[in-house]
Amino acid sequence: MIFETITTCAICAANEFIQFKHIIPVKTDICHDSDRSIFLCFSCIAIKAIIDNHISQTSGEYHMVNSELVFIELFEYWSDWAIDFNHTKKNKKINNNFNMLKIWNTFSYANQLYNFHSKEDALCAMLDYRKEYKDLFGVITFSSYEAVLKNVSMALLDDNKHKAIKKMSYVNIALHNNVSVSDWLSHEAVDRFLKNTSKLF
Repeated sequence: MIFETITTCAICAANEFIQFKHIIPVKTDICHDSDRSIFLCFSCIAIKAIIDNHISQTSGEYHMVNSELVFIELFEYWSDWAIDFNHTKKNKKINNNFNMLKIWNTFSYANQLYNFHSKEDALCAMLDYRKEYKDLFGVITFSSYEAVLKNVSMALLDDNKHKAIKKMSYVNIALHNNVSVSDWLSHEAVDRFLKNTSKLF
């Protein structure tokens, strides 16, 4: 007797258009956070791709150390869908275009203008700058992909938070052609995906 194995989507249990995918996309994998792969359907792959496009990673920055250009490692994840908006209400300097916060991901602390005495000095300056920036803009960073994905999912599911981002951000792929995040979130498949992201790990 031959037993047939039926493969289903790890998120929604669909059994059509299934692909074996890495949980963490290559472009955001830092420190080989995980090499796990799972089965996902076409719809869940598309939803995950949209979320992954809003997750950034910082691996480090180049700085001058004893007159030599040195790469200072700094591994962290963040997303402009995981911002703490309580900070923005208190600070009037904030630019209302919250998606512009992605600049933070590529901004070098001193644009190599300072010559640090050691890598430790450079790292301390980087961390001080990030702390000030996070306090100003309410940016939250995470040490793992799982943590940022969980936080983004919770933020998008929360009706009382992140209304500005939901109105201002757009989803533009073939499955949901250029719709606001608010409209995108109204899809049953999206809601189901966000509520079941814990199944990915």
